Amino acid sequence: PVGTRTSGTNCEDCLKDCKSCESSKEVCDLCFDNFFLHEDKCISKCPDGFRGADTICEPCRENCKSCTNSKDICDLCFDSYFLHHGQCVTECPVGTRISGTNCEDCPENCKSCTNSKDICDTCSDNYFLYNGRCVTECPVGTRLSGTNCEDCPENCKECESSKEVCDLCFDNFFLHEGKCISRCPDGFRGEDTICEPCRENCKSCERSKDICVLCFDSYFLYQYQCVRECPVGTRISGTNCEDCPENCKSCENSKDICDSCADNYFLYNGKCVTECPVGTRISGMNC
Repeated sequence: PVGTRTSGTNCEDCLKDCKSCESSKEVCDLCFDNFFLHEDKCISKCPDGFRGADTICEPCRENCKSCTNSKDICDLCFDSYFLHHGQCVTECPVGTRISGTNCEDCPENCKSCTNSKDICDTCSDNYFLYNGRCVTECPVGTRLSGTNCEDCPENCKECESSKEVCDLCFDNFFLHEGKCISRCPDGFRGEDTICEPCRENCKSCERSKDICVLCFDSYFLYQYQCVRECPVGTRISGTNCEDCPENCKSCENSKDICDSCADNYFLYNGKCVTECPVGTRISGMNC
């Protein structure tokens, strides 16, 4: 019967769970269903390093403990080995990291990623590290430092010499003292991509650096410049120096009414004249 072999005039039992053992009762050739042939015996589960393939225990790849789906694709390695792309290795190769008993691939073109498979530490040759990734060129807003791409200051487009000092800002920002700002400070005006200084002691010069429209405290605006004192022939009006009437030396109460005239002129009805009109007389510098 099945499970025995002919020996002379006798039927000898094959080994336990063995269906056929033609050459020797000690050497099984084929096992019953749900059993696997391994080292001439039938077992219900293949040992470590083998997989059940049809009716036999098929050996996995070298140093592989488990290869469920294919003898060429390892699932689990023996101790002291690491699983990498279906193989067992003694050391995880460059571009991978150890994670338990596995070698995890780092990001593309990454040489090492110690703490996380998603964050690169160092890149392969001809690549640069930026935000945990490897790039062929540092993006706009960064600078190359060794093999890394460093971020420029906020809103900065270029910073070649130092990551702390901007050279060129993004649109709608102005370069000022190595930084990019959306609005230039007092004493400067936005000109193209930079903050251009106004004239000395000028707080605001929107249209041109040479045309001041507002001075800092303690200064007065006169003819688009900032002066400590309003010159002779003008009067203080708020933060401005207003011109007095023509040839007038002072006009404290109104820019239209002169108080005293320049040399060789006489004051008459708030104006300065070269001669007192008919019906008047000279009295000092007045008519």
